[in-house]
Amino acid sequence: MPTIIFAFLDAYYLALEKGFRESYNNFISKVHQKNLTEDDLFSVRPAGSMSRHQMEALKSFSIWGFYFSMAFLIFITKEIALAT
Repeated sequence: MPTIIFAFLDAYYLALEKGFRESYNNFISKVHQKNLTEDDLFSVRPAGSMSRHQMEALKSFSIWGFYFSMAFLIFITKEIALAT
């Protein structure tokens, strides 16, 4: 159970990172196009749909690859411990 909870927590923070990266890219794009407004200067919030970012993060190898391996190792350790 903790493995699943930490996987979702990790996916949440990865989704936040994607949102902030998207916000940064939008800001830089406005700077290059000379469309920057005063409201853009101090805007610190993730851009885009957080639910979309979270779904993308859950599909990421950095999430399922790590946590699937961890769950597998926990299962194997449990089986070995119960067998002895």
